[in-house]
Amino acid sequence: MNRVFRDNVLSKNKVLLHLTLAWAVTSTIAVFILGGLCVHVVNNKETHWLPICTEDGYFLSNSSFSPSYIKDMTKKVLQLRLTYNPDTVAARFASLVHLIPASHQEAFKTILDSESLVVKEKNISSVFYEKNIHIDESTLQAKVDGTLNRTSHGLEVKPQKKVYLVQFAHFNGMMWPKTIKEIRQ
Repeated sequence: MNRVFRDNVLSKNKVLLHLTLAWAVTSTIAVFILGGLCVHVVNNKETHWLPICTEDGYFLSNSSFSPSYIKDMTKKVLQLRLTYNPDTVAARFASLVHLIPASHQEAFKTILDSESLVVKEKNISSVFYEKNIHIDESTLQAKVDGTLNRTSHGLEVKPQKKVYLVQFAHFNGMMWPKTIKEIRQ
């Protein structure tokens, strides 16, 4: 009788061992699959925004972006760079510097600080009205034409037609302005 009882217990333990091993293998496979999905999501994540002040939403991910994002970013960069007065120039230029990665901020800040001093010294007010924005997604460039209106010491300077080229960089899901250049025509 003890022998039958022992054989019965051994067979039950053998079945439980097989079930435990099957559960362990299945759990391990599930962990690997979920880990792979997590890596995929992290590498290909997209952030979607629906800003209040624009008609289109846009997205930005590690590997791609929407053209409307470049367009809105171009408008913001040019607004911060070219629309100011002596009271707002420091805050606007500081906001522009915060759009740039920390590794590039110091050189850019030096240029803007010297221009800020000139703006305050000569009491310059500036407004840029963009007319057309042409986006080149392959080179991450935006070409903007518009009118630049300025005053100095309260006297209006003749409005000028200007064309600016804004170059962007896109890396690891971040996009920032690299250069803002005036194109001579």
